[in-house]
Amino acid sequence: MKGSKGGVIAYLLVVSLFILSSCGGPRKHSPLKIGLAVNLSGREGELGGYARDGAFLAASEINRNGGVLGRRVEVLVEDNANTASGVIKADMKLLEKGVVAIIGHHNSWSTFISYTYLKEKDVIQIAPYAATTLLDNLDDNMFRLIPSNSIISLGLGKVINSARVERLLVVYDISNRDYTEDLFVHLYPYLKVKLVRAFRFSSRKPIDWNFLFSLYRSLNPDGLLIIASPVFTALIADRLYDEGYRGKVFLTPWSHTGRILDLYFRGLEGAKVVVFFNPGENPKRIEKIREGLKEHVEEDINLWNTLAYDAVKVICRAVGISGSIDAKSLKKALLSTNFDTVYGRIRFSKYGDINVKIYEAEIKNREFVYKKALIP
Repeated sequence: MKGSKGGVIAYLLVVSLFILSSCGGPRKHSPLKIGLAVNLSGREGELGGYARDGAFLAASEINRNGGVLGRRVEVLVEDNANTASGVIKADMKLLEKGVVAIIGHHNSWSTFISYTYLKEKDVIQIAPYAATTLLDNLDDNMFRLIPSNSIISLGLGKVINSARVERLLVVYDISNRDYTEDLFVHLYPYLKVKLVRAFRFSSRKPIDWNFLFSLYRSLNPDGLLIIASPVFTALIADRLYDEGYRGKVFLTPWSHTGRILDLYFRGLEGAKVVVFFNPGENPKRIEKIREGLKEHVEEDINLWNTLAYDAVKVICRAVGISGSIDAKSLKKALLSTNFDTVYGRIRFSKYGDINVKIYEAEIKNREFVYKKALIP
């Protein structure tokens, strides 16, 4: 499920040729520029690459159908390098280039850093990857394409409690504390386990494996919850498996990507995953995106590319409705109608948040097997 470099280059060439061919005569309208700010060069930058691919695919489809109000759509990408300073620099560069809105950033931590800056600039921000409750119920210019941790924690609690776990070990990455610790804090009141212990680590520093193994042996857990990126989730699960852990494993939406299926050895087989993206719910749209991605970048669908794809479509529809690109008009348009997404049809609340179904999935033979909706 990894995109090849050759595929990305070929796809960019296709997009470039299309842009050149559309500029053969005098242009009546300047391009509609949309910014995408994600991590491309920092740790686990491949996830940002997925987002870029999905955004480019959406723009290409829109341009093949005449653009937006006669304007060709351009997605301008800036790398935030997974650093705090890089987040602000990426936003600044995109605003200097005249984007009408910014999609980003790549997780709750980076999005929260960006939030204050873009709010001051009065810019529409579409946040596909920020679930932190710190951004709940705020009257601003941010619109999220991901449910809040307040909803995800409820579904996660249902899965853990139904497994009848008595001793739960929670391992989470504080480098994205606005998501991980926020989710744990909101999950805790729902848990019906007898004993909970937490191990905090930073993916920016070496993991203290001896301390983790000592905590594991003293607790002797029958449940393990990992709140981390796909790479570190697979690594931690396998290391604990090697230490002898054979209990139940629970994962969060952050792990919901084909990347994790390529990485784990034995530690994640049978793991329960709480997700809000179920390919079976909207098969026609999913298949359309899948075919486009495979044609251009040899990449299958995942959470990152599908949400970036939808983010571009949402912005373009809002521009089409408002007939304008100023933030006030775009905000009014975003709040005024429904949008078709990978979830199906959604509508933003007055605070720019969404409510969608939460599902349980299970990892079996390196595939996600989707089950019932936990929260309809």
